[in-house]
Amino acid sequence: MFAFGLVAILIFGVIEGKFAKWPIIPLHLLVQPRVLLTIVASFFIGFCMYGMIMFVPIYYVMVLADGAYDSTKYILWCVLGGCIGAIVAGSFVSFRGRVYYREWAVLGAGLMAIGYGLMYTWPRDPAESSKQAGFQVLVGLGLGFCMQQVLLASQAGLPANEISTVTTLIDYARTLGGMIGLVVGEVILKERMFATVRESFSFLLGSMSLEGQDVVALQSMAPMLSKLPPAFSEPLYQGIVKALRLVYVVDVPFAAMACLLCLFIGSIPLHHILPLNKTDESPEGLVELHGKEEADVASA
Repeated sequence: MFAFGLVAILIFGVIEGKFAKWPIIPLHLLVQPRVLLTIVASFFIGFCMYGMIMFVPIYYVMVLADGAYDSTKYILWCVLGGCIGAIVAGSFVSFRGRVYYREWAVLGAGLMAIGYGLMYTWPRDPAESSKQAGFQVLVGLGLGFCMQQVLLASQAGLPANEISTVTTLIDYARTLGGMIGLVVGEVILKERMFATVRESFSFLLGSMSLEGQDVVALQSMAPMLSKLPPAFSEPLYQGIVKALRLVYVVDVPFAAMACLLCLFIGSIPLHHILPLNKTDESPEGLVELHGKEEADVASA
């Protein structure tokens, strides 16, 4: 399967690079350091993006026996952090004639790495809601700071007719990273939670296998856990929390790699209007396409 996928990618690359009159993905974009850096950084950010949104409600479903609908209200802290981060970073991305999208992207990815690292200490006690909210706000701030700024960094310095293509590539990389991150998180959660069930109820399960079961089936058991004696329910609760902590901490290296990549993104003023099919950002290049008066406005 891997070999088939590699051959398909090679064939696609040859067609796009040699024969397509209007290629879906112009390959010359992928060899530009700025574009490549932002695409890979967006993939890593996307990997981390859904880690909290999808898995925080599971804690409240399993430990507090909240319904699927009620459990979603707890991610509002993450949403709040994301909104505040996006507003602040967007307001100060350009200040006193200088752009700061690289700085915001580095700060945001770094905050995500710290936030997910702190979530490894996610408290078992639901009463410690201030810690849980704080961790979510921190990750949300990181997302708000970096996600849009990486997109802006990819668009800066490109000819006008290539901006839409690169924007689509960034969105695709982020979505692909999110899908892979969800799968990895689900696999970890499933294996750890089922291992806890097998350890806690080995005398009941015997040789019964849990293969083929999913986490949703296990979540349906949540209302029954509170009715079990503490000797049985407490190990399960602890196992659920430990599994979720592992899911969160897996995002730390990916956020750290996104932070590292963002360090190498150069700063190009966002207001430069570049000629079509050219990468010349000099005043002469602007004059050639727009005339002197408009070029002066574009480079001001």
